[in-house]
Amino acid sequence: MLIYGGSAYSYAHDSDFMGVSASEKFWQEVIDKYYAKYYGIKAWHDRLIYSAQQNGKLVIPSGRFFPIVPDMRKRNPWPLTIIKNYPVQGFGADLVMLARLQAFKKIKASGLEAKMISTIHDSIVVDTPSENWYNISKILKESIEDIPQLCEQVFNYKFSLPMTCEVQHGPNKLEMKEVVFED
Repeated sequence: MLIYGGSAYSYAHDSDFMGVSASEKFWQEVIDKYYAKYYGIKAWHDRLIYSAQQNGKLVIPSGRFFPIVPDMRKRNPWPLTIIKNYPVQGFGADLVMLARLQAFKKIKASGLEAKMISTIHDSIVVDTPSENWYNISKILKESIEDIPQLCEQVFNYKFSLPMTCEVQHGPNKLEMKEVVFED
C-alpha cells in the first residue's frame, strides 16, 4: 500500500491492519523504515508531490493527466495520498488497456472463437469454448509480455520492466486452475 500513498493514519484506521497496530506512531515508523530502505520510491514520491504543487497536475507516461487542487481548509492542503496513488493506478490502467487491445487484435487474427468479457483491475476475462482455452491463454500471456514494446510504440515511453502474468482457466471462478505453459 505504500507505493499507493498509504499513510500512518490510513494503516492505523484500516480494519485489515489494526490487528497489527492501531497506533499511528507505529505505522509512521514502518513507513519511515520503508522509505529508508526504498529511498528511490521516496525520491519518486517527493518528485510527484513537488510536480503537483508546482503545476497543479500530474502527468503520467501515457500522457493522461490528473488535476491536483489543494484544499486550503486542511492543515496540509495537498492530497498526498492522491498524488502518490494516481500515477500508479492510472498508469497501471493504461498498461492493462494496452494488453487488452493487443489481446483483442491477436484473438481476432487467430480466428479462434472467444469473447472478451471484462477487465477487472489487472485481470482480463475471456470466455471461449473449452477446446480453445490453451491457445487463448497463450495469446493473453503474450499480450501482457508485449506491454513494454507497446508502451514505447503508443506512448513514446521506454518501459523497461519486463512484464509477466498468471493465466487461469476454468468453467467458473470457483474452479479456476493455473495454466502451465509448455516452452
